[in-house]
Amino acid sequence: MPRARRLKFVAPLRYRVKNLGTWTEGTIENLSQSGVFFHGTEQFPSNTLVEMVFEMPEEISGQKNSTVLCQGRVIRTTITSDSPDVVDLAVSILDYKFLHTN
Repeated sequence: MPRARRLKFVAPLRYRVKNLGTWTEGTIENLSQSGVFFHGTEQFPSNTLVEMVFEMPEEISGQKNSTVLCQGRVIRTTITSDSPDVVDLAVSILDYKFLHTN
């Protein structure tokens, strides 16, 4: 099965273990309909269920100003050699919903 098309997209996001703890700031590197690759400071083991909040790009959502809450599963975590405080996380998207702001 071919991989979903990745969109280079640098943007902030917040993430945490699903329904637990405080939000951690991160930066999206790229995303697709099936997953997100981002840099952060909080490391989670593979298969951890996480929540992420970020602005979905118009190229994927079809709408402007689309803040989403995504549920996902950590697929891979890598500590970068040039900055040991930064981890790279690959997360598959299981579900998402648009957050409406008033």
